[in-house]
Amino acid sequence: MTATRAGRRMRGRGMSSVALLTVGVAVLAGCQTAPGPSVDPDVVVARYEPTGAGGDQALLRGRVAAVHGCIVVDDESSDTVYTVIFPAEAPIPPLGEDVELVGGAHDRLPDGVTTNGCETAPFWLVSADA
Repeated sequence: MTATRAGRRMRGRGMSSVALLTVGVAVLAGCQTAPGPSVDPDVVVARYEPTGAGGDQALLRGRVAAVHGCIVVDDESSDTVYTVIFPAEAPIPPLGEDVELVGGAHDRLPDGVTTNGCETAPFWLVSADA
């Protein structure tokens, strides 16, 4: 095989790899922004089933992240990292997004929470009314 022919074959493979990589990145970006039970297959979300009206009305401002596979928010005013507990049907913000979540802080896991393994305190229970 001549050098020119080998070069063409390599360029063709390189272009295919670039195309596949571009498609893969686009698919992953689309999946990460979709609300649902998790923002990523490897990230889990603590949930609770709301039992009525009302709830804490404090405000948590910070950036959504994943620590040890769990959704957390780093409180920008106190540098406290909260394991966030969302209402059962609430959408989950994507990783890296700045959020404001109405709810309240808890040192112990509230009753009725499905942790999915996310049991590191302190917790932030997002209000279902917000």
